[in-house]
Amino acid sequence: MRARESSEAPNEGQPEASHLVIRFSDVLSGVATIAEHQRVIARSKAVWMAKFGRGLSPAKMNALGRQIKRGIATYVFLVTRCHAEYAWYRGTLLDMASEPPERETGLIPEYYQREGMMLSVSRASLWLKLGDLWPASSSHVSSLHVISSGRHISEALHGSMAGMFLVQEGMPARLAIRRRQTPSGRASFEKHVLNAFEDDD
Repeated sequence: MRARESSEAPNEGQPEASHLVIRFSDVLSGVATIAEHQRVIARSKAVWMAKFGRGLSPAKMNALGRQIKRGIATYVFLVTRCHAEYAWYRGTLLDMASEPPERETGLIPEYYQREGMMLSVSRASLWLKLGDLWPASSSHVSSLHVISSGRHISEALHGSMAGMFLVQEGMPARLAIRRRQTPSGRASFEKHVLNAFEDDD
């Protein structure tokens, strides 16, 4: 699959669209995660990716599902540490499930079936069906904020060990309004927001 950078501005006129940011590590998986998933996409036009650890609540999964059904572009941003910086990728989210996609096993990367992997795969908390997967543009990533706290995603990644964040482009409206209404010099709101629990929120 040839390299391409995803740079288009999605969801114009729909600033409240939600997306996912998920950490991944080639060191932990022992494979080239992005390349393995891109290979399946090149062959079958889509791929199922497993997310381990904490998943999404049914309410959040339903909300993202409704967003997809409404035709709103919904993305999964994959991020990994690369020396002193982060490497970002973006995939279009087509579907999601809490159980392995038994009817579409051909869309699961082959390395998931290797010895020692099946136990982990059976414990995956979330399955994400992606229709594409490209390097994400820096301009796009720079607009992402965590919905629960309003923190910029770069700040959240540095200040939290969470493996997944629910984000949107730009400051969440409800937090922007509260910040404007907060008197200057009062730190209580900022302290409350920045300490908010962010994994899957």
